[in-house]
Amino acid sequence: MKRSILLVCLLLSFVLGGVFLTLPRTDAQSSVPAGWTGIYDRDGLAAISANPDGKYILMNDIDLSASAWTALCSEDNPFSGTLDGNGHTVYGMTVSHSVKACGLFSYLFGGTVKDLTVSGSASGPIAGLLAGKIGKGTVTGCSVSGTVSSQYFAGGLTGQISGQSVTLSDCRSSATVTGEGAAGSEIFAGGFVGAVYGSGHVISGCLFTGSLSPSGSVLSVGGIAGAADGGVSFADCSTEGTLALSYTDSVFAGGVAGRAGASGAAAFLRCTYKSDWAVSGCSGPQYLGGIVGQIGAYGSVSLSACRAYGSITGRGHDNFLKISDAYKCINCSVLLEDAGPVSHLGGMVGGVFAAESWVSVSQCASYLSLSAKGGPVVMGGIVGSNRAEGGSSVVHDCLSAGKITYNTSVWGDLFSPVGGVCGSLGGDGLSQIRQCLSRCEMNVAYPLIDGAVIGFYDASGGATVSQCYYRAGEREFFATPLSGAQLTDPSAYAGLDFSSVWKTDPTSSLPLLRMEDGVSACPKGDVDGDGKVTRYDGVMLSQYLTGSAALSDAQRSRADVNGDGTVDSRDLMQILRSLS
Repeated sequence: MKRSILLVCLLLSFVLGGVFLTLPRTDAQSSVPAGWTGIYDRDGLAAISANPDGKYILMNDIDLSASAWTALCSEDNPFSGTLDGNGHTVYGMTVSHSVKACGLFSYLFGGTVKDLTVSGSASGPIAGLLAGKIGKGTVTGCSVSGTVSSQYFAGGLTGQISGQSVTLSDCRSSATVTGEGAAGSEIFAGGFVGAVYGSGHVISGCLFTGSLSPSGSVLSVGGIAGAADGGVSFADCSTEGTLALSYTDSVFAGGVAGRAGASGAAAFLRCTYKSDWAVSGCSGPQYLGGIVGQIGAYGSVSLSACRAYGSITGRGHDNFLKISDAYKCINCSVLLEDAGPVSHLGGMVGGVFAAESWVSVSQCASYLSLSAKGGPVVMGGIVGSNRAEGGSSVVHDCLSAGKITYNTSVWGDLFSPVGGVCGSLGGDGLSQIRQCLSRCEMNVAYPLIDGAVIGFYDASGGATVSQCYYRAGEREFFATPLSGAQLTDPSAYAGLDFSSVWKTDPTSSLPLLRMEDGVSACPKGDVDGDGKVTRYDGVMLSQYLTGSAALSDAQRSRADVNGDGTVDSRDLMQILRSLS
Protein backbone atom coordinates (compact mmCIF):
# COMPACT_ATOMS: atom_id res chain seq x y z
CA MET A 1 0.00 0.00 0.00
CA LYS A 2 2.79 2.44 0.92
CA ARG A 3 4.52 1.66 -2.39
CA SER A 4 1.28 2.43 -4.28
CA ILE A 5 0.82 5.73 -2.45
CA LEU A 6 4.44 6.64 -3.14
CA LEU A 7 4.01 5.84 -6.83
CA VAL A 8 0.89 8.05 -7.05
CA CYS A 9 2.72 10.90 -5.31
CA LEU A 10 5.65 10.62 -7.72
CA LEU A 11 3.33 10.72 -10.72
CA LEU A 12 1.53 13.74 -9.30
CA SER A 13 4.84 15.52 -8.73
CA PHE A 14 5.75 15.03 -12.38
CA VAL A 15 2.40 16.38 -13.57
CA LEU A 16 2.19 19.30 -11.15
CA GLY A 17 5.82 20.19 -11.76
CA GLY A 18 5.23 20.48 -15.50
CA VAL A 19 7.34 17.42 -16.33
CA PHE A 20 5.89 15.13 -18.95
CA LEU A 21 7.08 11.61 -19.52
CA THR A 22 7.32 10.62 -23.19
CA LEU A 23 6.27 7.05 -23.69
CA PRO A 24 7.67 5.11 -26.62
CA ARG A 25 5.40 4.92 -29.68
CA THR A 26 3.88 1.47 -29.84
CA ASP A 27 3.08 1.86 -33.55
CA ALA A 28 6.59 2.95 -34.65
CA GLN A 29 8.71 0.60 -36.72
CA SER A 30 11.72 -0.62 -34.72
CA SER A 31 13.41 -2.18 -37.74
CA VAL A 32 13.67 -1.23 -41.39
CA PRO A 33 11.07 -3.08 -43.51
CA ALA A 34 12.23 -5.05 -46.51
CA GLY A 35 12.62 -2.89 -49.60
CA TRP A 36 12.95 0.34 -47.61
CA THR A 37 15.96 2.52 -46.81
CA GLY A 38 16.40 3.48 -43.18
CA ILE A 39 17.40 7.08 -42.39
CA TYR A 40 19.34 7.68 -39.20
CA ASP A 41 21.10 11.04 -39.67
CA ARG A 42 21.44 14.21 -41.73
CA ASP A 43 23.53 12.57 -44.43
CA GLY A 44 20.97 9.81 -44.89
CA LEU A 45 18.22 12.42 -45.26
CA ALA A 46 20.23 14.45 -47.79
CA ALA A 47 20.82 11.32 -49.87
CA ILE A 48 17.12 11.25 -50.84
CA SER A 49 17.88 13.78 -53.60
CA ALA A 50 20.01 11.21 -55.42
CA ASN A 51 17.14 8.71 -55.56
CA PRO A 52 13.86 10.69 -55.32
CA ASP A 53 11.60 7.75 -56.14
CA GLY A 54 12.80 5.49 -53.34
CA LYS A 55 11.09 4.28 -50.15
CA TYR A 56 12.50 5.77 -46.96
CA ILE A 57 11.78 5.48 -43.25
CA LEU A 58 13.15 7.55 -40.36
CA MET A 59 14.50 5.45 -37.52
CA ASN A 60 15.11 8.31 -35.07
CA ASP A 61 14.84 12.09 -34.72
CA ILE A 62 17.25 14.09 -36.89
CA ASP A 63 18.96 17.34 -35.92
CA LEU A 64 19.61 19.76 -38.80
CA SER A 65 20.82 22.70 -36.70
CA ALA A 66 24.55 22.31 -37.45
CA SER A 67 24.30 24.25 -40.72
CA ALA A 68 21.79 25.62 -43.23
CA TRP A 69 19.74 22.98 -45.01
CA THR A 70 19.57 22.54 -48.77
CA ALA A 71 16.04 21.64 -49.83
CA LEU A 72 15.65 18.11 -51.18
CA CYS A 73 14.58 17.31 -54.74
CA SER A 74 14.29 20.19 -57.21
CA GLU A 75 11.43 20.91 -59.62
CA ASP A 76 13.47 19.23 -62.36
CA ASN A 77 14.05 16.22 -60.12
CA PRO A 78 11.03 16.12 -57.72
CA PHE A 79 10.37 13.69 -54.91
CA SER A 80 8.06 10.95 -56.15
CA GLY A 81 8.82 8.21 -53.63
CA THR A 82 7.63 7.57 -50.07
CA LEU A 83 8.99 9.01 -46.83
CA ASP A 84 7.62 7.45 -43.65
CA GLY A 85 8.51 9.69 -40.72
CA ASN A 86 7.72 6.78 -38.41
CA GLY A 87 6.57 9.26 -35.76
CA HIS A 88 9.95 11.02 -35.65
CA THR A 89 10.96 14.67 -35.91
CA VAL A 90 13.32 16.58 -38.16
CA TYR A 91 14.24 19.65 -36.12
CA GLY A 92 16.57 22.64 -36.17
CA MET A 93 16.09 23.15 -39.91
CA THR A 94 17.02 26.49 -41.49
CA VAL A 95 16.42 26.68 -45.23
CA SER A 96 16.18 29.61 -47.62
CA HIS A 97 16.50 30.44 -51.30
CA SER A 98 16.15 33.68 -53.21
CA VAL A 99 14.62 32.13 -56.34
CA LYS A 100 13.55 28.52 -55.86
CA ALA A 101 10.83 26.90 -53.77
CA CYS A 102 12.18 25.68 -50.46
CA GLY A 103 11.39 23.65 -47.36
CA LEU A 104 12.59 20.27 -46.18
CA PHE A 105 11.76 19.39 -49.80
CA SER A 106 11.83 21.84 -52.66
CA TYR A 107 9.26 20.03 -54.79
CA LEU A 108 7.00 16.99 -54.36
CA PHE A 109 5.36 15.44 -57.38
CA GLY A 110 3.64 12.09 -56.97
CA GLY A 111 5.33 11.36 -53.66
CA THR A 112 3.97 10.40 -50.24
CA VAL A 113 5.09 11.79 -46.88
CA LYS A 114 3.48 10.49 -43.70
CA ASP A 115 3.81 10.57 -39.91
CA LEU A 116 6.59 13.17 -39.91
CA THR A 117 7.14 16.28 -37.80
CA VAL A 118 9.24 19.16 -39.16
CA SER A 119 10.44 22.05 -37.02
CA GLY A 120 12.56 25.02 -38.04
CA SER A 121 12.42 27.96 -40.45
CA ALA A 122 11.93 28.39 -44.18
CA SER A 123 12.12 31.54 -46.30
CA GLY A 124 12.00 32.28 -50.00
CA PRO A 125 9.62 33.24 -52.80
CA ILE A 126 7.68 29.98 -52.33
CA ALA A 127 8.23 28.55 -48.86
CA GLY A 128 6.83 25.91 -46.50
CA LEU A 129 8.35 23.84 -43.72
CA LEU A 130 7.66 20.49 -45.36
CA ALA A 131 7.86 21.52 -49.02
CA GLY A 132 8.08 24.62 -51.15
CA LYS A 133 5.68 23.23 -53.78
CA ILE A 134 3.53 20.13 -54.10
CA GLY A 135 2.30 19.24 -57.58
CA LYS A 136 0.85 15.80 -56.95
CA GLY A 137 0.92 13.31 -54.11
CA THR A 138 -0.13 12.69 -50.53
CA VAL A 139 0.84 14.16 -47.16
CA THR A 140 -0.83 12.57 -44.15
CA GLY A 141 -0.36 12.62 -40.39
CA CYS A 142 2.35 15.30 -40.51
CA SER A 143 3.00 18.25 -38.19
CA VAL A 144 4.97 21.47 -38.68
CA SER A 145 6.17 24.17 -36.30
CA GLY A 146 8.51 27.11 -36.55
CA THR A 147 8.50 30.10 -38.92
CA VAL A 148 7.82 30.59 -42.62
CA SER A 149 8.49 33.83 -44.46
CA SER A 150 7.92 34.75 -48.09
CA GLN A 151 7.20 37.76 -50.28
CA TYR A 152 4.87 35.72 -52.51
CA PHE A 153 3.72 32.29 -51.23
CA ALA A 154 4.07 31.30 -47.57
CA GLY A 155 2.45 28.23 -46.01
CA GLY A 156 3.10 26.47 -42.74
CA LEU A 157 3.34 23.15 -44.55
CA THR A 158 3.83 24.16 -48.21
CA GLY A 159 3.99 27.43 -50.10
CA GLN A 160 1.95 26.29 -53.06
CA ILE A 161 -0.19 23.39 -54.28
CA SER A 162 -0.59 23.04 -58.04
CA GLY A 163 -1.08 20.35 -60.66
CA GLN A 164 -3.61 17.65 -59.86
CA SER A 165 -4.69 15.33 -57.08
CA VAL A 166 -2.80 16.54 -54.03
CA THR A 167 -4.13 15.20 -50.72
CA LEU A 168 -3.34 16.67 -47.28
CA SER A 169 -4.98 14.82 -44.43
CA ASP A 170 -4.86 14.76 -40.64
CA CYS A 171 -2.02 17.29 -40.40
CA ARG A 172 -1.22 19.91 -37.75
CA SER A 173 0.42 23.32 -38.05
CA SER A 174 1.50 25.59 -35.22
CA ALA A 175 3.74 27.59 -37.52
CA THR A 176 4.20 31.35 -37.55
CA VAL A 177 3.58 32.43 -41.14
CA THR A 178 4.79 35.87 -42.10
CA GLY A 179 6.52 37.83 -44.83
CA GLU A 180 6.46 41.17 -46.59
CA GLY A 181 4.87 41.28 -50.01
CA ALA A 182 6.56 42.93 -52.94
CA ALA A 183 5.33 46.45 -53.70
CA GLY A 184 2.11 46.39 -55.70
CA SER A 185 1.84 42.58 -55.68
CA GLU A 186 -0.22 40.08 -53.72
CA ILE A 187 1.15 37.87 -50.98
CA PHE A 188 -0.54 34.53 -50.20
CA ALA A 189 -0.19 33.23 -46.64
CA GLY A 190 -1.86 30.20 -45.06
CA GLY A 191 -1.51 28.11 -41.95
CA PHE A 192 -0.88 25.14 -44.24
CA VAL A 193 -0.78 26.39 -47.85
CA GLY A 194 -0.06 29.77 -49.38
CA ALA A 195 -2.24 29.19 -52.45
CA VAL A 196 -3.95 26.28 -54.22
CA TYR A 197 -4.07 25.97 -58.01
CA GLY A 198 -4.88 23.09 -60.36
CA SER A 199 -7.67 20.59 -59.72
CA GLY A 200 -8.72 17.52 -57.77
CA HIS A 201 -7.11 18.52 -54.49
CA VAL A 202 -8.38 17.42 -51.05
CA ILE A 203 -7.44 18.97 -47.68
CA SER A 204 -9.08 17.22 -44.74
CA GLY A 205 -8.80 16.87 -40.98
CA CYS A 206 -6.19 19.64 -40.65
CA LEU A 207 -5.84 21.93 -37.61
CA PHE A 208 -4.05 25.29 -37.50
CA THR A 209 -3.02 26.71 -34.11
CA GLY A 210 -0.18 29.02 -35.14
CA SER A 211 -0.14 32.67 -36.18
CA LEU A 212 -0.51 34.62 -39.43
CA SER A 213 1.19 38.00 -39.71
CA PRO A 214 2.07 38.97 -43.29
CA SER A 215 2.33 42.55 -44.53
CA GLY A 216 2.16 44.21 -47.92
CA SER A 217 -0.12 45.84 -50.48
CA VAL A 218 -2.62 43.02 -51.11
CA LEU A 219 -2.98 40.07 -48.72
CA SER A 220 -4.81 36.76 -49.17
CA VAL A 221 -4.64 35.02 -45.80
CA GLY A 222 -6.34 31.88 -44.49
CA GLY A 223 -6.07 29.59 -41.52
CA ILE A 224 -5.67 26.67 -43.93
CA ALA A 225 -4.99 28.32 -47.35
CA GLY A 226 -4.40 31.91 -48.35
CA ALA A 227 -6.28 31.39 -51.62
CA ALA A 228 -8.22 28.47 -53.08
CA ASP A 229 -8.07 29.33 -56.77
CA GLY A 230 -7.96 25.75 -58.00
CA GLY A 231 -10.32 22.81 -57.70
CA VAL A 232 -10.11 21.89 -54.01
CA SER A 233 -12.30 20.53 -51.24
CA PHE A 234 -11.75 21.27 -47.55
CA ALA A 235 -13.34 18.88 -45.07
CA ASP A 236 -13.23 18.81 -41.26
CA CYS A 237 -10.55 21.51 -41.08
CA SER A 238 -10.26 23.87 -38.11
CA THR A 239 -8.57 27.16 -37.32
CA GLU A 240 -7.69 28.25 -33.80
CA GLY A 241 -4.67 30.38 -34.69
CA THR A 242 -4.13 34.14 -34.41
CA LEU A 243 -4.02 36.91 -36.99
CA ALA A 244 -2.12 40.21 -37.21
CA LEU A 245 -2.06 42.03 -40.55
CA SER A 246 -0.52 45.17 -42.00
CA TYR A 247 -1.62 46.19 -45.49
CA THR A 248 -2.10 49.27 -47.65
CA ASP A 249 -4.45 48.22 -50.46
CA SER A 250 -6.77 45.30 -49.66
CA VAL A 251 -6.97 42.12 -47.61
CA PHE A 252 -8.91 38.86 -47.91
CA ALA A 253 -8.83 36.82 -44.70
CA GLY A 254 -10.81 33.74 -43.68
CA GLY A 255 -10.65 31.05 -41.05
CA VAL A 256 -10.14 28.43 -43.78
CA ALA A 257 -9.37 30.43 -46.95
CA GLY A 258 -8.80 34.10 -47.62
CA ARG A 259 -10.20 33.89 -51.16
CA ALA A 260 -12.02 31.13 -53.01
CA GLY A 261 -13.59 30.66 -56.42
CA ALA A 262 -11.73 33.27 -58.44
CA SER A 263 -11.30 30.56 -61.08
CA GLY A 264 -11.63 26.93 -59.93
CA ALA A 265 -14.31 25.29 -57.81
CA ALA A 266 -14.03 24.96 -54.04
CA ALA A 267 -16.01 23.12 -51.37
CA PHE A 268 -15.93 23.60 -47.58
CA LEU A 269 -17.52 20.82 -45.53
CA ARG A 270 -17.76 20.68 -41.71
CA CYS A 271 -15.03 23.28 -41.26
CA THR A 272 -14.71 25.31 -38.06
CA TYR A 273 -13.34 28.68 -37.06
CA LYS A 274 -12.67 29.24 -33.36
CA SER A 275 -10.52 32.29 -32.72
CA ASP A 276 -10.47 36.07 -32.30
CA TRP A 277 -9.26 37.96 -35.35
CA ALA A 278 -9.06 41.72 -35.72
CA VAL A 279 -7.92 44.02 -38.52
CA SER A 280 -6.93 47.54 -37.55
CA GLY A 281 -5.60 50.63 -39.26
CA CYS A 282 -6.96 53.09 -41.78
CA SER A 283 -6.52 51.35 -45.13
CA GLY A 284 -8.25 49.80 -48.14
CA PRO A 285 -11.04 47.21 -48.50
CA GLN A 286 -11.06 44.19 -46.23
CA TYR A 287 -13.03 40.96 -46.59
CA LEU A 288 -13.15 38.97 -43.36
CA GLY A 289 -15.08 35.74 -42.82
CA GLY A 290 -15.19 32.91 -40.32
CA ILE A 291 -14.64 30.41 -43.14
CA VAL A 292 -13.87 32.44 -46.31
CA GLY A 293 -12.97 36.09 -46.71
CA GLN A 294 -14.28 36.55 -50.25
CA ILE A 295 -15.97 34.23 -52.78
CA GLY A 296 -16.03 35.14 -56.47
CA ALA A 297 -16.33 35.54 -59.27
CA TYR A 298 -16.09 32.64 -61.75
CA GLY A 299 -15.55 29.44 -59.74
CA SER A 300 -18.39 27.52 -58.10
CA VAL A 301 -18.13 27.39 -54.30
CA SER A 302 -20.13 25.61 -51.60
CA LEU A 303 -20.08 25.83 -47.81
CA SER A 304 -21.95 23.18 -45.88
CA ALA A 305 -22.22 22.27 -42.18
CA CYS A 306 -19.54 24.79 -41.17
CA ARG A 307 -19.39 26.54 -37.80
CA ALA A 308 -17.80 29.69 -36.40
CA TYR A 309 -17.13 30.80 -32.83
CA GLY A 310 -15.13 33.61 -31.23
CA SER A 311 -14.92 37.05 -32.85
CA ILE A 312 -13.93 39.03 -35.92
CA THR A 313 -13.32 42.78 -35.81
CA GLY A 314 -12.95 44.98 -38.87
CA ARG A 315 -12.01 48.58 -39.39
CA GLY A 316 -13.18 51.27 -41.78
CA HIS A 317 -12.25 54.95 -42.09
CA ASP A 318 -13.21 57.15 -39.17
CA ASN A 319 -13.76 60.52 -40.84
CA PHE A 320 -14.91 61.35 -44.36
CA LEU A 321 -15.46 64.48 -46.37
CA LYS A 322 -17.75 64.49 -49.38
CA ILE A 323 -16.09 65.97 -52.48
CA SER A 324 -18.51 66.13 -55.42
CA ASP A 325 -19.77 62.56 -55.75
CA ALA A 326 -16.85 60.93 -53.95
CA TYR A 327 -15.77 60.51 -50.35
CA LYS A 328 -12.29 61.22 -49.03
CA CYS A 329 -10.90 60.00 -45.72
CA ILE A 330 -9.50 62.83 -43.64
CA ASN A 331 -6.95 60.61 -41.93
CA CYS A 332 -5.32 58.80 -44.87
CA SER A 333 -6.67 60.67 -47.93
CA VAL A 334 -8.14 57.50 -49.44
CA LEU A 335 -10.70 58.42 -52.08
CA LEU A 336 -13.67 56.11 -52.58
CA GLU A 337 -15.33 56.94 -55.88
CA ASP A 338 -18.55 55.08 -55.13
CA ALA A 339 -18.40 55.21 -51.32
CA GLY A 340 -18.54 51.41 -51.31
CA PRO A 341 -18.00 49.43 -48.10
CA VAL A 342 -14.46 49.16 -46.77
CA SER A 343 -15.11 46.38 -44.25
CA HIS A 344 -17.01 43.30 -45.43
CA LEU A 345 -17.58 41.00 -42.44
CA GLY A 346 -19.51 37.74 -42.26
CA GLY A 347 -19.82 34.84 -39.86
CA MET A 348 -19.20 32.44 -42.74
CA VAL A 349 -18.19 34.67 -45.68
CA GLY A 350 -17.19 38.32 -45.77
CA GLY A 351 -18.41 38.93 -49.31
CA VAL A 352 -19.84 36.97 -52.25
CA PHE A 353 -19.66 38.18 -55.84
CA ALA A 354 -21.03 35.57 -58.21
CA ALA A 355 -20.51 36.55 -61.85
CA GLU A 356 -20.42 33.36 -63.91
CA SER A 357 -20.63 30.90 -61.06
CA TRP A 358 -22.92 29.46 -58.39
CA VAL A 359 -22.39 29.80 -54.66
CA SER A 360 -24.18 27.82 -51.96
CA VAL A 361 -24.01 28.37 -48.19
CA SER A 362 -26.14 25.79 -46.41
CA GLN A 363 -26.64 24.33 -42.94
CA CYS A 364 -23.98 26.59 -41.44
CA ALA A 365 -24.09 28.10 -37.94
CA SER A 366 -22.32 31.19 -36.65
CA TYR A 367 -21.92 32.16 -33.01
CA LEU A 368 -19.39 34.85 -33.84
CA SER A 369 -19.21 38.33 -32.37
CA LEU A 370 -18.80 40.67 -35.33
CA SER A 371 -17.85 44.30 -34.86
CA ALA A 372 -16.33 47.18 -36.78
CA LYS A 373 -15.21 50.76 -36.30
CA GLY A 374 -15.42 53.59 -38.76
CA GLY A 375 -17.02 53.15 -42.15
CA PRO A 376 -18.38 52.37 -44.56
CA VAL A 377 -19.00 48.74 -43.56
CA VAL A 378 -21.25 45.80 -44.41
CA MET A 379 -21.78 43.04 -41.83
CA GLY A 380 -23.88 39.89 -41.79
CA GLY A 381 -24.18 37.08 -39.27
CA ILE A 382 -23.70 34.54 -42.09
CA VAL A 383 -22.66 36.56 -45.19
CA GLY A 384 -21.60 40.19 -45.22
CA SER A 385 -22.52 41.03 -48.81
CA ASN A 386 -24.28 38.56 -51.11
CA ARG A 387 -24.33 39.74 -54.70
CA ALA A 388 -24.95 37.78 -57.88
CA GLU A 389 -24.26 39.45 -61.20
CA GLY A 390 -25.16 36.87 -63.83
CA GLY A 391 -24.53 33.90 -61.51
CA SER A 392 -26.35 32.60 -58.45
CA SER A 393 -25.67 32.81 -54.73
CA VAL A 394 -28.03 31.04 -52.31
CA VAL A 395 -27.85 31.07 -48.50
CA HIS A 396 -30.29 28.61 -46.94
CA ASP A 397 -30.92 26.68 -43.74
CA CYS A 398 -28.39 28.67 -41.73
CA LEU A 399 -28.43 29.73 -38.08
CA SER A 400 -27.05 33.06 -36.91
CA ALA A 401 -26.77 33.18 -33.13
CA GLY A 402 -23.87 35.52 -32.42
CA LYS A 403 -23.64 39.25 -31.82
CA ILE A 404 -23.16 42.20 -34.16
CA THR A 405 -21.87 45.50 -32.83
CA TYR A 406 -21.55 48.76 -34.74
CA ASN A 407 -21.61 51.91 -32.64
CA THR A 408 -19.27 54.27 -34.50
CA SER A 409 -20.60 57.42 -36.09
CA VAL A 410 -18.93 58.37 -39.35
CA TRP A 411 -19.07 61.39 -41.61
CA GLY A 412 -21.34 61.49 -44.62
CA ASP A 413 -24.29 59.44 -45.76
CA LEU A 414 -22.20 56.28 -46.03
CA PHE A 415 -23.76 53.00 -47.08
CA SER A 416 -23.28 50.69 -44.07
CA PRO A 417 -25.84 47.85 -44.04
CA VAL A 418 -25.88 45.39 -41.13
CA GLY A 419 -27.98 42.22 -40.97
CA GLY A 420 -28.33 39.26 -38.64
CA VAL A 421 -28.00 36.85 -41.59
CA CYS A 422 -26.91 39.04 -44.53
CA GLY A 423 -25.78 42.65 -44.57
CA SER A 424 -26.45 43.47 -48.22
CA LEU A 425 -28.39 41.38 -50.75
CA GLY A 426 -28.69 42.22 -54.44
CA GLY A 427 -27.54 41.89 -58.04
CA ASP A 428 -29.28 40.97 -61.28
CA GLY A 429 -28.50 37.27 -60.85
CA LEU A 430 -30.08 34.83 -58.41
CA SER A 431 -29.35 36.03 -54.86
CA GLN A 432 -31.41 34.18 -52.26
CA ILE A 433 -31.71 34.07 -48.49
CA ARG A 434 -34.19 31.39 -47.42
CA GLN A 435 -35.06 29.07 -44.52
CA CYS A 436 -32.70 30.90 -42.16
CA LEU A 437 -33.06 31.71 -38.48
CA SER A 438 -31.50 34.71 -36.75
CA ARG A 439 -31.08 34.77 -33.00
CA CYS A 440 -28.31 37.28 -33.51
CA GLU A 441 -27.97 40.01 -30.88
CA MET A 442 -27.93 43.34 -32.70
CA ASN A 443 -26.07 46.12 -30.91
CA VAL A 444 -26.33 48.91 -33.47
CA ALA A 445 -26.46 52.44 -32.10
CA TYR A 446 -25.67 54.57 -35.13
CA PRO A 447 -28.77 55.04 -37.33
CA LEU A 448 -28.02 53.12 -40.49
CA ILE A 449 -29.46 50.33 -42.63
CA ASP A 450 -29.89 47.36 -40.32
CA GLY A 451 -32.18 44.39 -39.82
CA ALA A 452 -32.43 41.26 -37.72
CA VAL A 453 -32.13 39.17 -40.92
CA ILE A 454 -31.35 41.52 -43.83
CA GLY A 455 -29.70 44.93 -43.65
CA PHE A 456 -30.15 46.09 -47.26
CA TYR A 457 -32.30 44.33 -49.86
CA ASP A 458 -32.23 45.33 -53.53
CA ALA A 459 -35.27 43.59 -54.98
CA SER A 460 -34.92 45.20 -58.40
CA GLY A 461 -32.88 42.27 -59.72
CA GLY A 462 -33.04 38.59 -58.86
CA ALA A 463 -32.70 38.90 -55.06
CA THR A 464 -35.30 37.23 -52.84
CA VAL A 465 -35.86 36.58 -49.14
CA SER A 466 -38.25 33.82 -48.05
CA GLN A 467 -39.19 31.73 -45.01
CA CYS A 468 -36.72 33.42 -42.68
CA TYR A 469 -37.31 34.04 -38.97
CA TYR A 470 -35.90 36.16 -36.18
CA ARG A 471 -36.33 36.74 -32.51
CA ALA A 472 -38.88 39.54 -32.07
CA GLY A 473 -37.61 42.82 -30.74
CA GLU A 474 -35.34 43.89 -33.59
CA ARG A 475 -36.07 45.95 -36.66
CA GLU A 476 -36.75 43.82 -39.77
CA PHE A 477 -38.97 44.12 -42.84
CA PHE A 478 -38.34 40.95 -44.83
CA ALA A 479 -38.76 38.09 -42.34
CA THR A 480 -41.14 36.73 -39.69
CA PRO A 481 -40.74 37.69 -36.01
CA LEU A 482 -41.20 35.05 -33.32
CA SER A 483 -41.45 35.64 -29.59
CA GLY A 484 -42.01 33.73 -26.38
CA ALA A 485 -43.16 30.13 -26.82
CA GLN A 486 -43.17 30.55 -30.61
CA LEU A 487 -39.38 30.34 -30.60
CA THR A 488 -39.52 26.77 -29.31
CA ASP A 489 -42.48 25.63 -31.43
CA PRO A 490 -41.34 23.85 -34.64
CA SER A 491 -44.74 24.46 -36.24
CA ALA A 492 -44.03 28.23 -36.18
CA TYR A 493 -41.15 27.77 -38.63
CA ALA A 494 -42.94 27.12 -41.92
CA GLY A 495 -40.52 25.86 -44.54
CA LEU A 496 -37.86 24.60 -42.11
CA ASP A 497 -37.29 20.86 -42.40
CA PHE A 498 -37.27 19.45 -38.86
CA SER A 499 -37.03 15.87 -40.12
CA SER A 500 -33.59 16.02 -41.73
CA VAL A 501 -32.07 19.54 -41.49
CA TRP A 502 -33.21 21.15 -38.24
CA LYS A 503 -33.82 19.70 -34.79
CA THR A 504 -35.01 20.87 -31.38
CA ASP A 505 -32.23 21.22 -28.85
CA PRO A 506 -33.14 19.12 -25.77
CA THR A 507 -31.61 21.70 -23.43
CA SER A 508 -33.01 24.96 -24.74
CA SER A 509 -35.95 23.70 -26.88
CA LEU A 510 -34.73 26.12 -29.57
CA PRO A 511 -34.10 25.07 -33.19
CA LEU A 512 -30.61 23.89 -34.04
CA LEU A 513 -29.11 22.45 -37.17
CA ARG A 514 -28.77 18.69 -36.97
CA MET A 515 -25.04 18.87 -37.58
CA GLU A 516 -24.57 20.75 -34.28
CA ASP A 517 -23.74 19.23 -30.91
CA GLY A 518 -26.23 21.41 -29.06
CA VAL A 519 -26.06 24.29 -26.63
CA SER A 520 -24.50 23.93 -23.20
CA ALA A 521 -26.61 24.00 -20.05
CA CYS A 522 -28.53 27.26 -19.76
CA PRO A 523 -27.85 29.55 -16.77
CA LYS A 524 -30.64 31.09 -14.72
CA GLY A 525 -31.97 34.16 -16.47
CA ASP A 526 -31.33 32.67 -19.91
CA VAL A 527 -35.02 32.75 -20.83
CA ASP A 528 -34.63 32.00 -24.53
CA GLY A 529 -32.15 29.19 -23.85
CA ASP A 530 -29.29 30.19 -26.14
CA GLY A 531 -26.65 29.54 -23.47
CA LYS A 532 -26.16 33.16 -22.33
CA VAL A 533 -28.04 35.96 -20.58
CA THR A 534 -28.64 38.93 -22.89
CA ARG A 535 -31.06 41.83 -23.16
CA TYR A 536 -33.31 39.62 -25.25
CA ASP A 537 -34.03 37.53 -22.16
CA GLY A 538 -35.20 40.69 -20.44
CA VAL A 539 -37.40 41.55 -23.44
CA MET A 540 -38.97 38.07 -23.46
CA LEU A 541 -39.66 38.14 -19.73
CA SER A 542 -41.10 41.66 -19.96
CA GLN A 543 -43.44 40.52 -22.76
CA TYR A 544 -44.52 37.55 -20.65
CA LEU A 545 -45.19 39.70 -17.59
CA THR A 546 -47.32 42.13 -19.61
CA GLY A 547 -49.30 39.29 -21.18
CA SER A 548 -48.10 39.93 -24.75
CA ALA A 549 -46.18 36.64 -25.09
CA ALA A 550 -46.23 33.11 -23.70
CA LEU A 551 -43.34 31.09 -22.28
CA SER A 552 -42.84 27.35 -22.26
CA ASP A 553 -42.37 25.45 -18.98
CA ALA A 554 -38.59 25.30 -19.58
CA GLN A 555 -38.47 29.03 -20.31
CA ARG A 556 -40.42 29.86 -17.13
CA SER A 557 -38.08 27.68 -15.11
CA ARG A 558 -35.05 29.59 -16.39
CA ALA A 559 -36.87 32.92 -15.91
CA ASP A 560 -37.29 32.19 -12.18
CA VAL A 561 -33.87 33.67 -11.39
CA ASN A 562 -34.30 33.95 -7.62
CA GLY A 563 -35.74 30.44 -7.36
CA ASP A 564 -38.82 31.35 -5.36
CA GLY A 565 -41.15 29.39 -7.63
CA THR A 566 -42.75 32.52 -9.10
CA VAL A 567 -41.84 34.41 -12.25
CA ASP A 568 -42.34 38.11 -11.56
CA SER A 569 -40.76 41.56 -11.82
CA ARG A 570 -38.11 40.69 -9.24
CA ASP A 571 -36.67 38.13 -11.66
CA LEU A 572 -36.71 40.74 -14.41
CA MET A 573 -34.81 43.19 -12.21
CA GLN A 574 -32.12 40.58 -11.49
CA ILE A 575 -31.66 39.93 -15.21
CA LEU A 576 -31.35 43.65 -15.91
CA ARG A 577 -28.83 44.09 -13.08
CA SER A 578 -26.70 41.26 -14.48
CA LEU A 579 -26.46 43.14 -17.79
CA SER A 580 -25.49 46.50 -16.32
